[in-house]
Amino acid sequence: MKSNRTTETELKPLNMVKLRRDMQIIMDEIDCSGGVLPDAYSPLMWQRLQETTEKIADAIQAVRLTLSGMRCAEAAAKLGLETAQVAGYVAWNTMLQPDWVAPRIIIAETACPKCGAAAGERCNYSSAPPHKIHKERREAHKAVAAGKQKQ
Repeated sequence: MKSNRTTETELKPLNMVKLRRDMQIIMDEIDCSGGVLPDAYSPLMWQRLQETTEKIADAIQAVRLTLSGMRCAEAAAKLGLETAQVAGYVAWNTMLQPDWVAPRIIIAETACPKCGAAAGERCNYSSAPPHKIHKERREAHKAVAAGKQKQ
């Protein structure tokens, strides 16, 4: 099934063996440095590596905590991050799921069973951004799409 994204991004298959091997090379280099920055490499390269791994570790932990039922604010407090940062990690992770559909498409094609908004109308939220939709509307859209796939 092709996703509804306007620009299709094909993900390369994840090679866990290579990922582990590459991470082990990095860890071996760090371990043999004796706590001193190896001068064979640019200090900027090590700084970029540290910043990148910190962001990835934060994102992994934030998504895991919210998937386990924790609210974004709770996960943020636990990880020492801003609530918006955790929400951003969760939103980005959600958008990268293969079955994700842009809210504008769901709004255009599916009525909302929760608030009664018709297809083409926004959900009735008092203080949410215009693209915000009820989870029930997203589920209704998935059910219709699944029905079309079976036909």
